[in-house]
Amino acid sequence: VVLDDWGDHTLRDLDNWFRSKRMVGRVPDYDCAIFDLDGVITQTAKVHSLAWKATFDDYLRNRDGDGFQEFTDQDYLTYVDGKPRYDGVQSFLQSRGINVPFGDKSDPAGKETVCGIGNVKNDKFLEVLDMRGVDPYPSSVRLLKELRAAGIRVGVASSSKNCEFVLKKAGLLNLMETRVDGVVSSELGLKGKPAPDIFLTAAKNLGCSPERTIVFEDAVSGVQAGAKGGFGLVVGLARENNEDELKSNGADVVFDDWGDHTLAELHEWVCRKRARNTAVSYLKQYVGRDPSFDCAIFDLDGVITQTAKVHSRAWKATFDEFLSKRLGRGFQEFTDLDYLTYVDGKPRYDGVQSFLQSRGIVLAFGDKDDPAGAETVCGIGNVKNGKFLEVLNTEGIEPYPSTVRLIKELRAAGVRVGVASSSKNCEFVLKTAGLLELMETRVDGVVSLAMGLEGKPAPDIFLTAAKNLGCSPERTIVFEDAVSGVQAGAKGGFGLVVGLAREDNQDELTANGADVVMADWGGHTLLNLDKWVAIKQAVGFFPSFSCAIFDLDGVITQTAKVHSLAWQATFNEYLTNCQGKTFQGFSTQDYLTYVDGKPRYDGVQSFLQSRGICLEVGCKDDLPGQNTVCGIGNMKNGKFLEMLEAQGIATYLSTVNLIKALRNAGVRVGVASSSKNCEFVLQTAGLLDFFETLVDGVVSAEVGLGGKPAPDILLTAAANLGCSPERTIVFEHAVSGVQAGTKGRFGLVIGLAREDNQNELRSNGADVVLDDWGDHTLRDLDNWFRSKRMVGRVPDYDCAIFDLDGVIT
Repeated sequence: VVLDDWGDHTLRDLDNWFRSKRMVGRVPDYDCAIFDLDGVITQTAKVHSLAWKATFDDYLRNRDGDGFQEFTDQDYLTYVDGKPRYDGVQSFLQSRGINVPFGDKSDPAGKETVCGIGNVKNDKFLEVLDMRGVDPYPSSVRLLKELRAAGIRVGVASSSKNCEFVLKKAGLLNLMETRVDGVVSSELGLKGKPAPDIFLTAAKNLGCSPERTIVFEDAVSGVQAGAKGGFGLVVGLARENNEDELKSNGADVVFDDWGDHTLAELHEWVCRKRARNTAVSYLKQYVGRDPSFDCAIFDLDGVITQTAKVHSRAWKATFDEFLSKRLGRGFQEFTDLDYLTYVDGKPRYDGVQSFLQSRGIVLAFGDKDDPAGAETVCGIGNVKNGKFLEVLNTEGIEPYPSTVRLIKELRAAGVRVGVASSSKNCEFVLKTAGLLELMETRVDGVVSLAMGLEGKPAPDIFLTAAKNLGCSPERTIVFEDAVSGVQAGAKGGFGLVVGLAREDNQDELTANGADVVMADWGGHTLLNLDKWVAIKQAVGFFPSFSCAIFDLDGVITQTAKVHSLAWQATFNEYLTNCQGKTFQGFSTQDYLTYVDGKPRYDGVQSFLQSRGICLEVGCKDDLPGQNTVCGIGNMKNGKFLEMLEAQGIATYLSTVNLIKALRNAGVRVGVASSSKNCEFVLQTAGLLDFFETLVDGVVSAEVGLGGKPAPDILLTAAANLGCSPERTIVFEHAVSGVQAGTKGRFGLVIGLAREDNQNELRSNGADVVLDDWGDHTLRDLDNWFRSKRMVGRVPDYDCAIFDLDGVIT
């Protein structure tokens, strides 16, 4: 486990990590798991389906007579399954063109309203449940117990109002540390699936972030909710043989049943998804322009075909045979690490020489025509070819399905495709795999030998392949899995180098020149490729962060002065009425300390308390000027609009330019502000279209988010953008804002000291403090972000200069 600081962690965390490692061999990359109830834990889906059928068939029979169209299993899956009860009623009735009043949740069962029909269903459900009982899925129960034993926190999130009863009847209630069901949702005003509210609430109750939480679901609306919530993994359980539907709607992995899967597999899937998401950039889709690349060149082993294992075994057989003869039975065997370090991706004889040197063995190079087994570099290398064909004949060749799909899509789109490999068996392997005809050029070990090309990490074979295809390197994409391969791609100045981390070596590939790294091509598209090339062309590098969230007032727009004047007019009018002419006026310092960056009513309360004034909160519908917190807050909104009309809206040009640069670089951008006028201000300033999410005072009130210095609105904006806090940059100018950024553990917090308050912002959590964005660049942002990630803070220095004698030498 690695932490910047022990911080707020507890002995319970220590115990959980200890037990996790003892149980599964390592501490998983997730902290909690949230389960749907019906169809995931318990087999009540059939009970629900029968209850809904009885309900709707009774209603339709009474309405349409005996010739009515019955409620079907497909109706249940499409319109009802996974949704809150009344939403399910409404959804199904609309599908039949039936409109009835919503009614009231207290409507008697059977009344012709949405609520009345829904209330019938509950009675039917309890009747059927009484007759049939509750059967849990044994594999899900086993999984729940293993998770709890491993220190993983567990909860249930279901739209069912009978959730507690069902769990109790199944004897599983004590396994759940939180329960967010139909009853809780109704009390808290949570939206039903496909909105992610109930899952997010359950994760919050368990003290876990969405990106470190796994969701288990069986319904389409449920996996959609998991995907929208930005959860670390969404597991779909296809109880209705609906694997494809679950996958296409957001499930990361899908099974019929949990079966014999393990916690170690869960860990692996979470890691894979995180690696893939890290590589993905969120640039808005380009429309109506030419592609940013002309051709793509693929390595063979580990990229197109899964021959890496075949090669590894062939090399092992070759070297172990040689070492056994040379050193006797006590020789040190050739390992997988030897293969990756000395041989993988290199021309055959270079690989032999590299490995032998690592063992302190020096042999004559010999001649490439040396017989297999001759004690020369070439003789040993020639043995390997025979071993390779032996293993290949035994085990066959498996291509990577996602890479084959990509190659076919590239060809269909008119992109030229070639292969560049050091293997002398490249043609044979491609032919055996049925892929040879897809390649327009092939530069392999045979061609390299004939042309005298240097092997990787030299870029010769990639440059030759691009030339054969008539493409410039800067408009060519290289796909590689080996360190020497991505080094070759970087040295050749190619438009994009994609690293496929088959050996879980993402960091190594990135450090050696890969622009984008993923475990497998997976579900990526040609549009992703086009965006990545365009980003690299636009900014010259790939940002290390995924998104940026901006406060509005004082960061994007210069409305802070307008807000300050509006608050001053509001409070001074109130204080005059309350205390007469001798009142102490509202000051700029009061604005910065008590009001700036906070939701309106919180600001009123905070300031009044500073003056020893206690008022009733009142109601948000209170009339402006009414002697309540809300009445005074509502007065301020009118004053703001008056001042805005008089003052107009000015923007900070450098911030606007930064936002445009971020969007061009594929970084997702959002705004998080406590202002209820945020949308109006951005629209008036002509900036609304730049933002992919807006979490403002209106949204905060609807969702019940805490105001700054709580990090809620920043975390919600990041979740809306599909970004984790640690890969997100926050821009703030208020003390409460930088405090929120720090509490939310964001990757970088930038403080803009508009009020000459550099020290205050820094002492409250800002990593970097500037008066204005000015002439800074995306490269500066990336450097600061990486510095903080590497050493826990942004250093207070930019460069280092060394004397030579006595210092370096």
